[in-house]
Amino acid sequence: MNAFKEIQQLQQDETVPEGEYYLPLNVLPQKYKISLNIDMNLWNFQGEEIVEVLVVTPTREIRFNARGLAIQWDDVILRAPSATEPPYYTPSNYSYSEETEVVVLNFNDDLLPGSYELQLNFIGIIRSDVFGLYRSEYTINNQQKYVVATQFQATYARNVFPCWDNTNFRSVFEIELNHPNQYEGYSNMNVANRTILDNNRVVTLFEPSPPMASYLVAFVLAEYQTYRNDNFTAVHVPSNVNEQQAQYFLTNVRSALNLFEDFLNHQYQLPKLDFISVPRMFFGGMEHWGLITALARYFVNDPATVSASAHQSMTTIITHELAHMWFGNEVTPESWNYLWLSEGMASYFELFIADRMHSNWRMMDQYLLIHVHNAMRQDDKMSARPMTGSFYKPLDFNAQFDYVPYAKSGSVMRMIQHMIGIQHFREFLYNYISARSFQSATPNHFHERIQEIVDRAGDIPLPPDVSMATIIRSWTDNPGYPVVLVTRTTNGISLSQKRFLVDWEHTTVVPSEFYIPVNTKTTSNHHVTGTLPMSWIVPGSELQIDHIPLTDYVIVNRQQTGYYRVNYGEYDWKFIAEVLAVQKTLEEIHILNRAQLIDDSANLAKAGQTRYDSFFGIISYLKEETDYIPWTAATTNILNLEIMIRGIEEYPRFHHFINGLTTKVYETIRLTNYTRADHIATLHTQVTSNLACYFGNEQCKEDASELVNEMLSDSHMQGIPDQIQPTVFCTVAKHLSDTDILNRLIVRINQIFLTGRDAQEAILMRIIDGVGCTTNATAIENFLALSIMHLPVEGIDVRGSDRNRIFRSVASGSYLGIKMALELILNNYLEVENRFESINNAVRGLSMYIVTDDLLNLLEEILRIHSARMTPSLIAIFNDEITASRRNVAWVNHFKGRINTWLVTNVELPGGTGHRLSAISLISLLLIALLLIRVY
Repeated sequence: MNAFKEIQQLQQDETVPEGEYYLPLNVLPQKYKISLNIDMNLWNFQGEEIVEVLVVTPTREIRFNARGLAIQWDDVILRAPSATEPPYYTPSNYSYSEETEVVVLNFNDDLLPGSYELQLNFIGIIRSDVFGLYRSEYTINNQQKYVVATQFQATYARNVFPCWDNTNFRSVFEIELNHPNQYEGYSNMNVANRTILDNNRVVTLFEPSPPMASYLVAFVLAEYQTYRNDNFTAVHVPSNVNEQQAQYFLTNVRSALNLFEDFLNHQYQLPKLDFISVPRMFFGGMEHWGLITALARYFVNDPATVSASAHQSMTTIITHELAHMWFGNEVTPESWNYLWLSEGMASYFELFIADRMHSNWRMMDQYLLIHVHNAMRQDDKMSARPMTGSFYKPLDFNAQFDYVPYAKSGSVMRMIQHMIGIQHFREFLYNYISARSFQSATPNHFHERIQEIVDRAGDIPLPPDVSMATIIRSWTDNPGYPVVLVTRTTNGISLSQKRFLVDWEHTTVVPSEFYIPVNTKTTSNHHVTGTLPMSWIVPGSELQIDHIPLTDYVIVNRQQTGYYRVNYGEYDWKFIAEVLAVQKTLEEIHILNRAQLIDDSANLAKAGQTRYDSFFGIISYLKEETDYIPWTAATTNILNLEIMIRGIEEYPRFHHFINGLTTKVYETIRLTNYTRADHIATLHTQVTSNLACYFGNEQCKEDASELVNEMLSDSHMQGIPDQIQPTVFCTVAKHLSDTDILNRLIVRINQIFLTGRDAQEAILMRIIDGVGCTTNATAIENFLALSIMHLPVEGIDVRGSDRNRIFRSVASGSYLGIKMALELILNNYLEVENRFESINNAVRGLSMYIVTDDLLNLLEEILRIHSARMTPSLIAIFNDEITASRRNVAWVNHFKGRINTWLVTNVELPGGTGHRLSAISLISLLLIALLLIRVY
């Protein structure tokens, strides 16, 4: 019999019953002893495994998971743990389903209850992607090095060793790695023993882990250095990370860990806590217990020079992964369908703990932007799915890591915290972790513990005779989220709910079955700041709130702690706009409610559920606003709207209107002050100056010109911080095309192409992205020509990827840019096909910018004329983009009349003349670049 023969394949019907995907609970893994021999020449491994299993009820079969492994079936043995000689049990036969990824070992006799050891030998591959056991590359001193690492979430442990690869099975893991001796081995636990072999190899044995799910197993091989600040925490990093950077990272880890343990009143459970750098990962970080992997970029921050955005990203990757030490690792969701129990908690705590680490960062204010608004922009489709899933196939488990378990679930966790108050929430978490420590958990366990706290407190305002389980399930088991409709009555307001859908053509009311916590801010109670619910909207009923006179403004959902939108009648939208327009009453409205009003009015208008008059009326107050949170909400929505209405008749009035809002705020966030600003101010500058500059703020144009001129005078192109380079380059391209500064930028692009780009690759990409913002036809023509022309200069290093990037930069930069980009494909299809890195990538996503019938006709004409040369995949892309473009055009045609009317009525255009750029050919610019090379 062939020792490595193929597993017998099950003959399957078209549909496999759902139950076949689950492993039964009559055989439970208790402990794995896994030994892997890693071959980094052939990129494969040989494995030996002994699994101690507990047979709970008599059975004649053992089921487990495997994928992509060659198992040595002739050597499969089952024996009692103490047996050193027969009787052994050998399978009478075995089967495998590629669909369910389940192996079935069949035995002739019953296996009676008790402990057994299952021995398996197997071979697998070290992959080149980012799943299972895979290799990743990095370069030190021009020498390529490798890291071999694991990524098992959700169901990739089965790619590396046969296992019970579901979250409801917890086992002890003892890992042994045989590997080249220039590599250090790392795993969840400390090294127990390291044995040097004669053949330049070493065997590293790790201590047994606590019982945990298979997806949390980790091991890494790398030529790294280790830094510590105590005997407990460490970072493992390449040699290009210095000690100062490593200690800075460790200081943040220690600070975050202390805050977690204090707030949760529960200690971290393992004897060590390591972070290790990995060059490529599917996630930004992965919460393996005891050995957290994270992308290399998070470890290279110098405390003296780190930017605000990099510092914040590093901090939140630390806090997110540390949150999993309790939520996911110690208490594991019993199924991947309950991923919100893990990722929702981690998403909540990544900002909650970061806020306690750095109070001046205002992370819990940023929560609205990072999670709540982010989730709502994605969760407003009919295709949205609930937080609690109904998956059972491995492919579906692996594909669910999107906004639902992260941003949405974190937003619902924040809402739950505000439902019961922070102290009660803290008590609940302590009880929940204590009750389920080293066990799996279901939503029922979550509900039971929180109900205990509510019952004990007795002062938490909940709807009568409704359990916390019912309330929470309405949010976890229903897709999407509601919009609360506010209607004035003779003595107050009436509140009702419906599901919010952004599709303006969707006229059918979709049932909305949420228990919605409600609190209000009015003229009379403007001094009240609490966020506990005052009352509730329950499914099937309206809520009446009395004693709110018509002369009082009313805002529902204080600080937008509830995960829902609010829509008012026309009277109240105007009333709120007037309140915001007066400095005294503006200060009564919490900054989070200002951001809420902006985001709600924008998206309700987009969905056709309120007029754009409401949105424009609300954002008119921004001329007096200087805070980061409302301005970021505004920036996101204004820029999204700007793309859609670039082709309408009154677009110049819109441009002028937004420009007029930015005068005051730009003075507080000037580009030239960026390096001297504090954390929030630098983030504010990155986001809001982008809006101000894009719409032509005069001071911003001067500042951008000053910064670019200084940079162009420096041969090393220093002087503009990386974070604001996109804004600066776009500003000079869009608004200063009547000067020579745009020509100088294009010349500098050519210089980099001619003289070598390695040292200036990042800034080259940002200049390319920025130049695409120009609205000057001559500049666009020159720039697009570079993407297709055969260059006459020997040695110029223009790559296919550069041509793609130039095209995308122009296509996204302006209405004229997308028009000329489409005409480039139409009139120069062969050159585009031959010189772009990928015409598929160039076309994919273009529909975002196709918003008029003229542009749609161009896209359709390209397909009609050139389809004979297109591959089937490219034709499919074109058809998808045409479908999406038609939706955009229909939206614009439906809404532009009202938008145009508001702009004509409310915005007066000043007189002025357009800019002109002298028609310098691309060849001339190349020659200028050649001449300038001698100067530098």
